[in-house]
Amino acid sequence: MEKQKRITQDVFLNALVCPRLGWFIRRGVFKSGNTLSERVRNEQEKEIKRKIRKQFPSGVHVSEENFNAALEKTLLLLDKKDVRTIYDAAFAINGYGGRADIIVREDGSWHLYEIKPAIQVRQKFLDDIAYTAMMMQGAKLRISTASLVLLSRDYRLGMGDERLFESIDCTEKIRSLSAAFEVFMEPIDSLTSGINQPKVNLIYECKNCTFFSQCIGTEQEGHIFNLPRLTEPKFRHLSKLRVSYVFDIPREFPLTDRQKIALRCMETGKPYIGSHLGEKLGAISWPGFYLDFQSIMTPVPLYESIAPFERIPISYSIHKCERIGIVTDHREYLANPDKDYREEFTEGLVKHLGKRGSIMVYAGREKEIIGSLAKAFPRYADRLNAVVERSVDLESIIGDEFYHPDFRGSTSMRNTTSVLARNAFPEGLGIRNEDDVVAAFASMTLGKLSDKELMGVRRKLSDYGRMKTLSMVQIHKGLLDYAD
Repeated sequence: MEKQKRITQDVFLNALVCPRLGWFIRRGVFKSGNTLSERVRNEQEKEIKRKIRKQFPSGVHVSEENFNAALEKTLLLLDKKDVRTIYDAAFAINGYGGRADIIVREDGSWHLYEIKPAIQVRQKFLDDIAYTAMMMQGAKLRISTASLVLLSRDYRLGMGDERLFESIDCTEKIRSLSAAFEVFMEPIDSLTSGINQPKVNLIYECKNCTFFSQCIGTEQEGHIFNLPRLTEPKFRHLSKLRVSYVFDIPREFPLTDRQKIALRCMETGKPYIGSHLGEKLGAISWPGFYLDFQSIMTPVPLYESIAPFERIPISYSIHKCERIGIVTDHREYLANPDKDYREEFTEGLVKHLGKRGSIMVYAGREKEIIGSLAKAFPRYADRLNAVVERSVDLESIIGDEFYHPDFRGSTSMRNTTSVLARNAFPEGLGIRNEDDVVAAFASMTLGKLSDKELMGVRRKLSDYGRMKTLSMVQIHKGLLDYAD
């Protein structure tokens, strides 16, 4: 067969979890980097790396995108003893390849730095730097120290770039991880280079895999992943019993009350209606307001007094109903990223929500965000706290009192809308999820959009928020129809 392309970090680490996923990635089935959210995330990572590299002066950048050219330049730089620091050095061994964010020469050995736009250490980050260390050691370089460079929780806008980061020494963990990885290099090469897809078993990671339905997933009703909040230990227990479908779960198997309800709904094809559904819906006072925030977290704060990755709202949508299902007003706010808009946002929010009537939310972060606004703007604290007290979480009511077999284990707004509101949440808005919201707002902050493009992005964000609160109106009405 034709020789496979070089194995990357992405191929190797994914193949450790699932050889078939590594096989897919090695063949380029995953096309990443093309969506707006991916492009914005890449741009943010590049900017953070640029800021960090400024803290390592006199470094030489291996800027060549072609891997072979980068490899050749790296070898030349390694031989130059006066070159102390190298950015994006390339390494290759036995058909594998990888690049190091920063390496610094230290008396015949090297300090390896891996840059991550995050505020805490994660296992994935340790795996990433361990892979890079394995590449360097395979190239006969001795690593004295391996460090993760993360963002500092204490950084605030206006501080020097040197205070944006902190370095975490992970040397001992990396030594053991990279040694363990070496054992799998040859098997993974073999598994991901074959003509046929590797054989795999159902694992917990299958649940959120893009290729689940094409791989070992099935359209058959009642897969165990349709159980609400299926934990990994419980999944492993079911796997040992060779159970893949809920109808095969032994009667004595320990399930939560919610999982038992879901199982019964899947068996009967009928929804569950709790005895207190009507009572909880009846406690809602009118006029009713349906509130949704769109929010973002950015690695580098946009405004003063905000920490890296602190969540801030960028828009709200409010539908007002005098009675169930009858919309009488809609109000919204969408931030102008050119200024710190948060006080203006807060003032509009409390004004448009008035002083009476229940405020419906849906499993959102409204309470968390309102709390941060109250802290930032104390003069609005009483009115914001009153908003929290008037709030009613529709998803919480669904979680306690309603389940439909078509939820398939999830009470996300998209799932409940398709059941209770007859697909009121449309596709094709251009904004599909939180990543798209972040990307759209970030594209506005870059200042590179034409007036027409800027209007288009603002319209997409506005339409997305409006459709979410309108869906909440219809979810509420759908629930009441079942309660009656």
